[in-house]
Amino acid sequence: MTNTQAALAVALTLMGTPLLLAGPHTAPVGKVPTGEAFSTEVEHKSVLDQIWNLPVLYSNEDNPIIQRVALIGRYQGQYVNVDSDRGNLSDWFNRRFRMGTKINFLEDFKFETEFNLQTVFSRDGRFVRNFDTLFIEWKPQDDFALAIGKIKPKITQEYHTSSKQILTFERSLLVDQTTPAKIYGLQATGKLSDFDYRLAGFTTGLDSDWLTPRFNSGYSLLAGLGKDISDATNVRVDYLFNDPSEEDFSTRDTKHLVSLNSASEFDRWGLNTDLIFARVRRNSDDLFGLVIMPYYDISDKLQAVLRYHFAASDGPDGIRSRSRYERAAIDDGGGTRGDRYHSVYAGLNYYIYDHKLKLMTGLEYANLKGVTDSSDWDGWTYLAGVRLYF
Repeated sequence: MTNTQAALAVALTLMGTPLLLAGPHTAPVGKVPTGEAFSTEVEHKSVLDQIWNLPVLYSNEDNPIIQRVALIGRYQGQYVNVDSDRGNLSDWFNRRFRMGTKINFLEDFKFETEFNLQTVFSRDGRFVRNFDTLFIEWKPQDDFALAIGKIKPKITQEYHTSSKQILTFERSLLVDQTTPAKIYGLQATGKLSDFDYRLAGFTTGLDSDWLTPRFNSGYSLLAGLGKDISDATNVRVDYLFNDPSEEDFSTRDTKHLVSLNSASEFDRWGLNTDLIFARVRRNSDDLFGLVIMPYYDISDKLQAVLRYHFAASDGPDGIRSRSRYERAAIDDGGGTRGDRYHSVYAGLNYYIYDHKLKLMTGLEYANLKGVTDSSDWDGWTYLAGVRLYF
């Protein structure tokens, strides 16, 4: 059995087993009446509740020193088929595989670390690859938190949302192309009057082995401000400034990044939007992007998602086709850069256990207007997979 076949078999098992366990009703916690003769209710926990409680190694809210110790992790795997005018691709990808620990202590503090694990099992090298996150957070009140360590600079609506909860397999191309990696810094978040804010400073240096910090490097600054403009809609503006050293690889080629984004929910409907502007360090090109993503909850379990994405550059080669899937399918030796990119994604998500265990499928059409005819890209990408976390 090949590695691809083995991974697919494991994923299918992961997909099928929870369906058998869940039965016809998989609400995480339900209240079961005990009958007219009784005036109390009994809390009933499903099999999935009990399974997802297993990683909690210790829990005692009355302990003033340590309140909770739990294992955390996520696995995201997907089958991909690309059919383009410049080549094809068909394979299974272990997209993300992480394990770590979360500890709540001294009532107001949280320590969290998560490791990236090997996703290509045929590749030589250690199983535990590097640190994905490593931070301590102090939250003395509901409307203020201070975190220090390796964290995500949260900018744009899609990048702000964890991969555990994004509604599509991948974020939009320009979001991937301009947002930094998780880096080490200090971040304050909170609420002030009717606004929620985020202020952060980071060092842009990362060791290439374990992704530990290098402090003799450049820096990044982040500021964000959001407001609920109605009961249904929150609007945010985020700004990121990067001034890395030449050897830093964590911030891509972005010097300035601005995002005006919104998130709305109307009963079963939702809408996420993003307007993006970026200035490139390499040649001072300006990049522009638009993301419009409506979604609809067909039922308590099934959700439909649609996303339109447009990206443009005022230089001839500021936009590069997506490294994952699109570039991987190219077999003609042509270029990968251009100045206009369009994509449309349509997908269905089935929530077995909320975002903690879900099945996803999606189809995306993308078109890149290349620097030359040999760098144009036009094709379809089909994806189907499973996502879980605990």
